[in-house]
Amino acid sequence: MTIKMVWEHLSIVLISVILTVAAGVPLGVCACLNKGVRKVILSVVEILQKIHALALLGVIIVGVGAGKVTVVLGWLRY
Repeated sequence: MTIKMVWEHLSIVLISVILTVAAGVPLGVCACLNKGVRKVILSVVEILQKIHALALLGVIIVGVGAGKVTVVLGWLRY
């Protein structure tokens, strides 16, 4: 393992965390403030949680190809 690989991994994780927070906080605030939006958000999240991780990863790979984007989208899903 090289230092380049460590930095690459850390950058992928950092991007994933930033995107997750950027998506999650506004959605959480909207869900807290509006009952209609809450039902929609929770329905979508419930469906996504029921999709097995490997199946979702396969769909992501077909959609965007294998690479860093796939990894970020996989992390973002969780």
